[in-house]
Amino acid sequence: EPILEQLKAEPDVETLACQLEAFGELLAHGGSCEHAKLSADQIQKSTEVLQMLMRESNERRDEREGRRGDEDVDDEEEEQLEGEAEREEIVMQSLVEAAGKLFEVYQSGYLPYFDSLLMPTVSEMLQPTAIASSRAAALCLFDDVIEHCSADGGSSRYIAGI
Repeated sequence: EPILEQLKAEPDVETLACQLEAFGELLAHGGSCEHAKLSADQIQKSTEVLQMLMRESNERRDEREGRRGDEDVDDEEEEQLEGEAEREEIVMQSLVEAAGKLFEVYQSGYLPYFDSLLMPTVSEMLQPTAIASSRAAALCLFDDVIEHCSADGGSSRYIAGI
């Protein structure tokens, strides 16, 4: 899975966002082409990478917020921090969209992967203390759960918690 290795190794957030967008499109093809569907092992590995990238994104956000709290932040640095935050939001949006594609293609079959790997991170993102963009990203994921896992009742256990 060279694409997963590339996603894990990409240091530039703008490039990462573009790669994640392409990865999401690749995942979406599994819905229309049987040969493009991932194996259980590939779904597991893909979800592990998404989890890792979500945590890294949250860590970069926390580090940036710490720098923003410094008294020595001038206008130029504040502008730089805002640019970094905007780029990071695009990365998180791309991560959520990729996970959404997994729900779209595998529907409730994806829930065990979501529960074991992404749910802890997504739950943290839903906390009232999380920044608004993190809460919005987490809600988008639950929107995908409801949209793609309701036909067989897979989403019912999540609705009460939202």
